[in-house]
Amino acid sequence: YGGSMVSLNITRTAALLAVLVAFAAPAQAAETLTTPDAAAKAFYKIYAQAKVMDIPDAKHQKVWRPVLSDGLMRLIAMGDEAEARWAEKNKKEPAPPLYEGDLFTSMVEGGAKLDGVACEVTAPPVTVCTASLHLVGKNREGKRETFRWKAQLDLIHTPQGWRVDDLEYGGTWDFGPKGRMSEQLKAIDKLSRQD
Repeated sequence: YGGSMVSLNITRTAALLAVLVAFAAPAQAAETLTTPDAAAKAFYKIYAQAKVMDIPDAKHQKVWRPVLSDGLMRLIAMGDEAEARWAEKNKKEPAPPLYEGDLFTSMVEGGAKLDGVACEVTAPPVTVCTASLHLVGKNREGKRETFRWKAQLDLIHTPQGWRVDDLEYGGTWDFGPKGRMSEQLKAIDKLSRQD
């Protein structure tokens, strides 16, 4: 009887530790975002690991919470709700999503790689970071080609550290998002509400 109680207590302790570690992980990640440069690199690290296409749903939005501002998180949630609204409106004759592809870079196919980040304080508490990115793909003739571009990240300082507040796409090719991520998400919301 005593042995099973000890075993039960060890199991409970292990489960509690696992929960504490799970909740501490984002906090530890947040503590490392003490500089804009570190926050920008953390953003692209999550991007490389998440591999989320289209607008992240509620489950995938949690992955981004440690590196995105509350404002940008709200816009992403709004975009996800817009997609659900659009799908509901078009359930009789299904229509493609309003946004397809990689939301976080200029390459709709996803898979961009970070080459480096350079940050400059513009008007505190805002900092602009320029990220150099590349993707090895195929050109129109089907030949292997390396595409290179720069993206601009707007970061703000919060009590939890630096966070990405918006992103300006830098790809110059015909296909792919243009302008700012916030503008894309607002446009998707507007389109989803049209009759």
